[in-house]
Amino acid sequence: MPERKSLKPIPKFESEDEEREFWATRDSTEHLDWGSAKPTTYSRLKPSTQTISLRLPEMLLENLRMLANKRDVPYQSLLRSSSRSALSRSFVGCVEAMTACGGLRDRPSGIRPVRAPIPSNQLASRVRPRVHGPSPYPHARAL
Repeated sequence: MPERKSLKPIPKFESEDEEREFWATRDSTEHLDWGSAKPTTYSRLKPSTQTISLRLPEMLLENLRMLANKRDVPYQSLLRSSSRSALSRSFVGCVEAMTACGGLRDRPSGIRPVRAPIPSNQLASRVRPRVHGPSPYPHARAL
């Protein structure tokens, strides 16, 4: 069995800034025995949210509301889910860390991820001419 080294005492701190500075410049294994640490969960913690004001083109907002109505979810929830999905595709390496700390949770049932928009410089090469029949989007306004 390996020998236990004596641990240094953790000082009392006057402020969070002082404590932050202390742990930023020291090795925590000199003060804590991580071998005896047990994993824990904080089930009652909820990710904090912040209210923002976002200006969207009317057409985009109408389309968002129509899609949300079709999926029977609030449009704000659909926008949040779509943003989370797009960010998770962009920051693949960060998703695991964000999920581990509770920043990203499973999406609510009924909300499917939305495909990322096609960049305008690639749009012309992806547009297919319409063949026959009515528009598959009967509620969409003509541009």
